[in-house]
Amino acid sequence: MKILITGTQGLAKSLGDAYTDHTVRLVSRSTRFDINCIENWGSEFLDHDCVFNCAYDNFAQVKVLEFFYNNWKDDPSKQIVSIGSRAISYKRIELDLEYWPYRLHKQALQQAHNAMLPTALCDIKIVNPGPIDTAMIRHLQCIKLNPENLAQQIKSIASNPLLKRVDLWL
Repeated sequence: MKILITGTQGLAKSLGDAYTDHTVRLVSRSTRFDINCIENWGSEFLDHDCVFNCAYDNFAQVKVLEFFYNNWKDDPSKQIVSIGSRAISYKRIELDLEYWPYRLHKQALQQAHNAMLPTALCDIKIVNPGPIDTAMIRHLQCIKLNPENLAQQIKSIASNPLLKRVDLWL
């Protein structure tokens, strides 16, 4: 199986490590693949079987989901797994901050997923984890998921065609 993973660190790296028995390509700005410009490079990966939509950059995850959905929606052999967040429905850890763009971006990803799901022949999933022990939130004091363990859970979820949305947190 050929797998594309957006992101090269944190959960994306752990997912890549979980799929050592497959052909895996991790992409990010550091590898000259900016998810904000998916329309410029996404076609290079249409021969892949699965995309893990991990990298976060404002609304860019929605663009990645739209790109692969539009190209794969009629192909039951393809799979799109987006990484959302429990933030779509739960308060942020830093309670003193009211406006939170991250929540809006992840809510938009969830809404796009929900809108595409009924017409998708490809296997489309979204996983909404709680805080993950990565550099992005290392400074926060809270219970965090181990990225390697989470990657194994996501791998299991990806293999189950009945699962379309999974919320995971401690």
